[in-house]
This record gives sequence, C-alpha cells and structure tokens, in this order.
Amino acid sequence: AGCGKRVRAQLPQANRSGWGSRLSALLATMHAVLFVSRRGLHWWVHEVLEAPSSLGTVQKHVEEISDALEPGYHLVTRAVQSAEHVGCDETGWRLGRLPYWIWVVQSQHAVLYSIHKGRTTEVAKQLLESCQATTLCTDRYAAYHWLEISRHQYCRAHLLRDWEGLAQRAGPLGVFGKQLVKLEQELHQ
Repeated sequence: AGCGKRVRAQLPQANRSGWGSRLSALLATMHAVLFVSRRGLHWWVHEVLEAPSSLGTVQKHVEEISDALEPGYHLVTRAVQSAEHVGCDETGWRLGRLPYWIWVVQSQHAVLYSIHKGRTTEVAKQLLESCQATTLCTDRYAAYHWLEISRHQYCRAHLLRDWEGLAQRAGPLGVFGKQLVKLEQELHQ
C-alpha cells in the first residue's frame, strides 16, 4: 500500500476461465435439457451476457460439469443395484428427429435414468443384470424375458390397464376382464 508496486494475485484454478460454478451449471443445463448447441451456448454467453467466451471454453465447462456429475451417477447406480426391490420401465424419447429410449430403474431410495438408442434385451441386461434385487418389477415387454421367473414380477398398473381393456370387450372375454378388475379392486382396498 503506497509503495507504487503492482501486485497480481493468483486466481484459484476453478475461476480461471472467468465463469463461476452457477454459470457453468446453467450452461450445462441449457445444453442437456434445452438442447442448446455448444455454438449456441457460446453465442449466448458472448452476446447476451457480454462475457468473454469461446467454443473451447464452452466445451471445457460442459466436460467439467459432466465429470462433476459422474460420481453421483455411480452412487445412484450402486444404490439401485443393491436394492431389494427394483422396478424398470422404458419410454420413447426424441433427440431432434432421432428416436431414443429413456430407461428408468428405480428402487425405494434411488432412481436411475439412462438414455439409449434402443429398446433391446441388451440394454435391459446392461441395466439389470448386476441388480441383487429379490424382486424385479417390469411390464411384459420381451426385453425382460431373460429375468429369472422367481425374481420377475409384472407391474400391477400395466396388468390393470390390460384387464380394463378386456372388460370393455363384449362376450365372455369382457366378463372375464370385469372379474379381473373387480378382483384387483378388492385386493387393494
């Protein structure tokens, strides 16, 4: 102070890009959830925030967030794989024009979401083969037919939907469907 010398402090490694953790997290969310391209993120930082940016900096921060999330992903994976009861389902999802599938594997305390290009037995095995669960609950989709019958339970909601469909038919099949729906209601009162 008062000596006339210039002193330059060292920035912490985490702050050297000039972006804080909240901006990095926001950009990673915009990229993953809103499908904003890296070039779009660069434009947004440079034009809207008027902050220094480059495609390389955007890439670096997207990778840092991905790396930061990886331990949590593995923690959730281990929690699901060690659970006593596990449910699994999949649903279609599009990334632009490309069809993908979001698979969900859930236990009482954790939910794992995984995006895959297919709805195949290979994906089901990848997600469930390491599960130590005594009960694996799924719909009746063929990708799950490899599961041991002693551990495989069909989803009650899927069954009820099918029985309600049967109940709307005419003839003996409709009567049988109505009986199944009634039995289901009595069992869970």
